[in-house]
This record gives sequence, C-alpha cells and structure tokens, in this order.
Amino acid sequence: MNISKFYSEKTINSMRYGIVPVSNISYLTVGRDEIIECYKNGFEIAKRGTGKNLIIEGQFGMGKSHILNYSKYLAVKNNFVISTVTIDQTLLFNKMDKALNEILDSIELPDLPSINGFERILQEIFRTNKKHDLLNWCNDNYSSSHIENKLKIGIKAYYNIINNTKSKETADEIIRWILCEKVEVKRIKDILRWNVPEARNVSSLKFVQDEIIDLIKSITQLFRSIGYSGWLILIDECENFFELSSSFKSRMKIFSNLDQLINGLENIFIIFTITPGQLDKIYDYFKTYLPDSNYKIPQFLYKTRGKYLKILKQLNKEDYKKLSKTIIHFYETAYLNKNFFDKKHEKFLERFFILAETEGLPTRIVIKTIIEVLDYLSTYSEQTESLLDSEFILTNSVVTETNNIDIGDYLRHDIFGACKVVDIKIANDDRIIVTVEILKSNELKSFVPEHAKFKKIEMTV
Repeated sequence: MNISKFYSEKTINSMRYGIVPVSNISYLTVGRDEIIECYKNGFEIAKRGTGKNLIIEGQFGMGKSHILNYSKYLAVKNNFVISTVTIDQTLLFNKMDKALNEILDSIELPDLPSINGFERILQEIFRTNKKHDLLNWCNDNYSSSHIENKLKIGIKAYYNIINNTKSKETADEIIRWILCEKVEVKRIKDILRWNVPEARNVSSLKFVQDEIIDLIKSITQLFRSIGYSGWLILIDECENFFELSSSFKSRMKIFSNLDQLINGLENIFIIFTITPGQLDKIYDYFKTYLPDSNYKIPQFLYKTRGKYLKILKQLNKEDYKKLSKTIIHFYETAYLNKNFFDKKHEKFLERFFILAETEGLPTRIVIKTIIEVLDYLSTYSEQTESLLDSEFILTNSVVTETNNIDIGDYLRHDIFGACKVVDIKIANDDRIIVTVEILKSNELKSFVPEHAKFKKIEMTV
C-alpha cells in the first residue's frame, strides 16, 4: 500500500467521524466479500444491457453508508455515472417526476466527480470532444422510441440556445421540461420548434407521468452514447417508502412505480438500502389488504428476496483486527510515527473488539474508537498505561434510577446505541431528565431514565 502523507492524514481526519472516504475505501473494507461480489456481478449485467437491482438490509451504524460508497468506488472503475437519493417526506416515488428530478439533480460522472446535476453536466459535455458523440446520437433517429426522440429534440434545442441566442432563461426552461418540472407547454413547444425544425413533426411535446420510466431509460442511452457504460442509482433509507406514506392508495402507487422501474431497467444498476424487518412488514401489509387473487402483491417485495437481498452482518473481531491494522498504517503514514504501537496496545484493542462484536456496537463507533485510541497513544503517558491495563465491561442491569449515573458515563440505549451522559437535571414535575450525546450521530437527546431502558457501559481498571 503506497499512500501519501497528505491522503493518509485526510483519511484519518474523515475516520474521526466514523466515515471512510471513497478514494481509499478499497483498503478499508473488510468482511463484505459477498456483497462486493454481488456488486461486481451487477455492474457486469448492467453493462451487457440488462437491468440489475439489489437491496442491502442493515441496522443504522452497521456500515450501510460505507457499503454504498464502495459501490460508488466500483462504479467509477466500471465507468458508470452515479446518482444518490435518500427517501424522505419530500421524495417517496409516488410522483415519478419528482423522483426523476432528484435522481438527475444528484447525478455525477465518474471522470468529473466535482460536477453535479444534469444541466451542469450537459454544459461540461458541450465543452469537450464528447459534444460530437452526443450530437450524433441526437441526430440518429433510427429505432428511437417516441420518448427518446423527444429527449433528443430537447438536447439539440438546449445546445442551439446556449450557442446561438445564449439565453440562459430559455435554456433553463428546456432543462425544467426535460426534468418533468411544471412548465408552460405552449411556451416549450414554441421554443423547441424555433430551435429544432423536426420538432414540428412531433404530435405531443409533453412528458407525462407514465413516460418517465422510459425517459430514464433514454437518458441512460444518452450517457452511453458519450462513452459511459451505464448508470448506478443508489436509493437510501427505503423503509420510508412505507413509513412516511399515509394511505393504502399512496403505498400502492409507490410500489407500483418501483415495479415499473425495476422491470424497465436497461444498463442501470439500482441499489436500495432498508432497515431489518421492513420488507416483511410491508409484505404482510399488502398480503392483508390484497386478499383478492385479482390483485398482486408488488413485485418489488418478491424481487428483493433471495438473490436480490443481501444482509449487512455485524463485523466480527477478526474483521476489526484487519481493519485496525490498515487504519494504523494510515495513521503512521499521516503522522510519521512508526514505533509507538506495540503488542500491549494491540492487546488492548483486541479486548475492545471482543466487546464490539459481543454487544453489536455500530461499525462507525468502532472506527472512531480506534482513531481515539491511536490519538491517545500518540501522547503516551502513565495515564495511557492505566488505560491499556483496563477492561471494558457491559453490565447486564437496566438503569432505572439516576443514583448510579454521572455526567461523563457511557450508556447504551436500545434504539440509539451507545450514548454519553452530558447533563442531569430535575424538571418542574420533579422527574430526573438525563441528556445524552448519541455517539453514532452526535445528536443530543433527553430521556427519563425509567422509560429509556438504558444499560450502563463501564470501564474499570
């Protein structure tokens, strides 16, 4: 491994927050061979023209973001354009025009990662030699679908506007039309027919909801025409498809759109992430509400089972040992301190890794702790010796009173994981309120201990 001091220090600073940068992710990924093999297979299938989808199931903090970033690393190696969206209240896929807008707004090219968004990418393409390939594709109407033909007309109109009239406002209108945003259709028709003569022969120049899946396929072919192999689309926090939709009708619409999307893929690899138990919950919901055999449970719920579903498992102590060795290499390269780490320090980390595996600590917390230990060791003292001789113990008793909680103590919460007590105070109704910092997100949350069901994490010498 030949990594410069600059990039090593940049990597260590990122890992202080439990985040591994994409540039060095291949060195810092352990225990994920099965998922990585699925990724490689997915990219190969998508290159050949068939679509591929995969769902990653894992708890918060177990490395979903990391494994998604690994797919971006492979996408760059496989020459795929990349889009990343997160499902929330504003993006539920019940309206495909909104989904398309978000997907294209986040798009980036493997060779130009600093340029994001569909319009900025088009502008960059028209500054390079790829311009000729794109315009040749736009002029080739052989076997083009109606939707693809409209997209080609839109791209040519955009190019003519920015090169001839140089009207940014008019060019932006064309982009909004391609993104299926609300536009004045008559105005768009006039713009297209003024700038592209063949637009006069097209009966309908409006994109409707039912055409958006085909528009996504057409945009994929646009990128292939300028030399890219396909399109990786990452869709994160997919439990919100169900949790944030409010009615059976909206849920049915969401999953119907997902079915159309995964059935219509060409040269596209889509990776979804979801928390454990959600797929079964959604499946049981539709099974209850669709007892009539004339209705079908969404295919998305079938296709993401078996080979389409991969579980993100807890890393074990051997994985953590491999990871720590690489992190130590980066740390020593970053700070040019080659000799401070010895067998005694290694033994201390091994004890911590046993705790991490036994108690299911989030991987992000493990990474942050390794860095914190290395930082501590880099300022070696008698206090450090005391730390190295200590052992981590998780008490089995549930904390229900505050007489054994102090500021600075570490607790484990059933939902939020490891926490650090930062404040204890008495409310107006005489209840004790404990404020903790959630280690995996650095958020501050307040709890009444008897309702929170904390377990105390102690470190004894």
